[in-house]
Amino acid sequence: MAKNFLLPSMGLGLAATLALASCDSAQIDLPVDPQLLTQQERGPDYGLDHDDILDNVGDIFKDGRQLTAAEGEKLHSCGKLRFETFSRILRSRGLNLDNTNAGSVGALVRRAQPVWGVANFFARIPEATRNSTSSLVSLEDVMIAMAEELITTTNPEGVWMSGACQGAKLFDGKTCNRDGLACLVGATPTDRQVDLCNNMTSDTAAGVADELTRKRLAIAAIAGVAFLCD
Repeated sequence: MAKNFLLPSMGLGLAATLALASCDSAQIDLPVDPQLLTQQERGPDYGLDHDDILDNVGDIFKDGRQLTAAEGEKLHSCGKLRFETFSRILRSRGLNLDNTNAGSVGALVRRAQPVWGVANFFARIPEATRNSTSSLVSLEDVMIAMAEELITTTNPEGVWMSGACQGAKLFDGKTCNRDGLACLVGATPTDRQVDLCNNMTSDTAAGVADELTRKRLAIAAIAGVAFLCD
């Protein structure tokens, strides 16, 4: 029985081999070598110089200039802000993280812990050092909730009544306040960032007619970019 089974199997294998050998290789769709494709145009010469904060550093890949460690950190470092550090920042800005109401900063921060990769010391799992798509989406949700709690119908300029920023405010009427933004994110914003904030606050082209909503979205955008990494 074993001999009878082996002979047909050998015959099928031989037939398959002959069939493959007779195929026209031109009919097989092979992947295109990416090295043979037309290369895309190169990016801007100063693509790594965010908002020109380091002045004109030149094209570090073209001229071979070696950056200092401090400059390199500003250009490339973007690790995840630690959860406890972020919580302390929010509390110091007057946000109530004990609030459990749906949609509040406190409730969103509490729900964000799993996707932010908070450390589990009992399981010997360290905190995640990089953001994920889920953590970034969650961060922006928190930023919008934060802006809603700081900028209200009774406080449209976002004046801080307490906390580390007491006395500062996010807006002078409809204009973004540089000092208020600096206290919120912990660093003085560039002229470009202030201009972007003002443009978002005044621009109605996106269909956001309510001025209070535009203010909140502008502050959430500016703060979200600042807090997405360390």
